[in-house]
Amino acid sequence: MTDSEPTHVAFVCVQNAGRSQMATAFARRERAQRGADEQSSSSPRSASPHEDAEAQGASSLGSASPRQDAADRIEITTGGTQPADHVHEEVVTVMDEAGFDLSDRTPREVTPEELQTVDYVITMGCSAQDVCPATWNGENRDWGLDDPDGQDLDAVREIRDEIELRVHELFDELLDE
Repeated sequence: MTDSEPTHVAFVCVQNAGRSQMATAFARRERAQRGADEQSSSSPRSASPHEDAEAQGASSLGSASPRQDAADRIEITTGGTQPADHVHEEVVTVMDEAGFDLSDRTPREVTPEELQTVDYVITMGCSAQDVCPATWNGENRDWGLDDPDGQDLDAVREIRDEIELRVHELFDELLDE
């Protein structure tokens, strides 16, 4: 990650109703925690147009550390190529167990224009052109995760936990930790 340019990560799947919603929630928390780790005081930071108020990170009132600056410069987008009407109920349930309220989230369509500006497009197991026909300029990483829709809660918990681990590892890489 450069010192001045933000790194833009997009979590994309077909419906934006499960895996990409979980990944976005974990990524926003990672960004906030890693930015806040070295702060003595904090206040809400401005969200980009693609982020809602619930998941905003924190920024320092004083001078920020290089690590804080790097975490704060990670922009997060999520969307689907054919968004569902609502986040899958089983996803809402298991994310609530992990401390996230996704009940008011609405899946959204990701536009080709948005994807042209991202550095990393993380697909959730739908990278095949006929399933997820989005185009992008950034690096694509397909996490190959099972779709949680219609699965029992134990299976969805496993998917959730795998996503949490992968998001943590992605932030380790982005922040060179």
